[in-house]
Amino acid sequence: MHHHRVISSKKLLFSIIVISIIFLVELIGSILTNSLALLGDAGHMLTDLFALFISFLAIRLAGRPPTKMRTFGFYRFEILAALFNGLLLLLIAIYIFYRSYFRLLNPEPVVGLGLTMVATIGLVANIFVLFLLKSETKDSINVRAAAFHVLSDTISSVAVLVTGLLITFTGLLILDPIIGITIGIIIIYGAFRIIIEATEVLLEATPGDIDPARVSEKITTIDGVNGIHHLHIWSITSDIRMLSAHIEISDQMVSKANEITAEINRRLKEDFDIEHTTIQIECERCQEDIFCQEGECPN
Repeated sequence: MHHHRVISSKKLLFSIIVISIIFLVELIGSILTNSLALLGDAGHMLTDLFALFISFLAIRLAGRPPTKMRTFGFYRFEILAALFNGLLLLLIAIYIFYRSYFRLLNPEPVVGLGLTMVATIGLVANIFVLFLLKSETKDSINVRAAAFHVLSDTISSVAVLVTGLLITFTGLLILDPIIGITIGIIIIYGAFRIIIEATEVLLEATPGDIDPARVSEKITTIDGVNGIHHLHIWSITSDIRMLSAHIEISDQMVSKANEITAEINRRLKEDFDIEHTTIQIECERCQEDIFCQEGECPN
């Protein structure tokens, strides 16, 4: 696991360097060619840069042990960075819309050939990063999310490339702000998804792909479990899920109660990818509000 984490970290770092260089190339290119479409693509590439950096940071911080004051470690840094990323993307999209509005009213000359050349460089870089990260997406949800960012930017680069070719051969300058607005809409869609997901984690909401009713059903079908209440499911970060619950069982041996707890944890891991749990065992014959510890009830 540690060796795999080191490999993923190195590939992400190299990808960050490549995307950073291409981002600067596209940003400077958008100024030189006077292209809003290319500026939008540069803004989209900035999202890739943040996504890659967040994934890289998450892998690095995941290896750090918890401290006395931070008993869950530093996983939430990923969520805070993602929230900042989403807010920054909204500002970028608003700026693109602002520039595109005035460009629609008064089209300005765009260097179509230069736009095409810069977009081609960005497209090649995105494809290279996708192939670099392909082998890591199977085992890491963080890397997989970053790769999806790069994939969406690859599509954006294709749109800008086509725009450059059309402007070069047709002279339709209005295509530039139209593509810029389109890319801005894509950025806003991605930004809102990031903001909502980060906010949900910070609010400790149940992960969207988990149905608490189904979790309860899975647990109550285990032999020896009579009921469940006080069920809480939340995330520390995007791929670390937590669960706490009170499980009702009949009065029995401590060893049997431990077997039930182990089976609950096994099913939660296999069916819902929940590894971190706090299970409170309660015996049916205990008086109300008196909880049993490890399956034993007071006499």
